[in-house]
Amino acid sequence: MSSPTTADGATASVPQNVDGSHDQLQIPKAAIKRIMKLDPEVSQVANDAVVLVAKATEMFLEKFAGAARAGATGRDRQTVTYEDLAVAARRESNYEFLTHVLPEPGGGAASSSSQGPVQ
Repeated sequence: MSSPTTADGATASVPQNVDGSHDQLQIPKAAIKRIMKLDPEVSQVANDAVVLVAKATEMFLEKFAGAARAGATGRDRQTVTYEDLAVAARRESNYEFLTHVLPEPGGGAASSSSQGPVQ
């Protein structure tokens, strides 16, 4: 497998284990590749790029779910609700870009009662 290059021509590296293998991804690579190809300007996607996007997506979801989980446990609950996700998006500046897709809990089309809990 050749090393991908960055926009400035530097060699980028794909995270891998000491034995050269990649960590087991939780998100199917085919799904990531299909989503990346939704852009009409993208006709081909290198496997290295798919692995990096999949890993970055998993890391993002772990952090975001962790922030929502902290909100749930702060309210003495084990179930993460839509409201916990919406509050996490508004509370932490890293998730500010999500506020336009996560309406205010109880005030928008997707309220905590209509979405149900996520276990």
